[in-house]
Amino acid sequence: RDGAEISRETRELPAELFATTRIVEHRAPLPLPRLQPGEYLLTFEARSGTQVEQSRVRFTVDGK
Repeated sequence: RDGAEISRETRELPAELFATTRIVEHRAPLPLPRLQPGEYLLTFEARSGTQVEQSRVRFTVDGK
């Protein structure tokens, strides 16, 4: 809500995983127990050399 970064995780995936379809399934847990109720923005970023792509997803954590 206030623009603060809550969590950051970086993972490097080998290029060979993308070779056939250019798509890879990857799962990572969200730190939901640490999040207060409110709206959040989840950003995915992929890099290859100097090329960068981003995808953003808005989600809401309901009151506990």
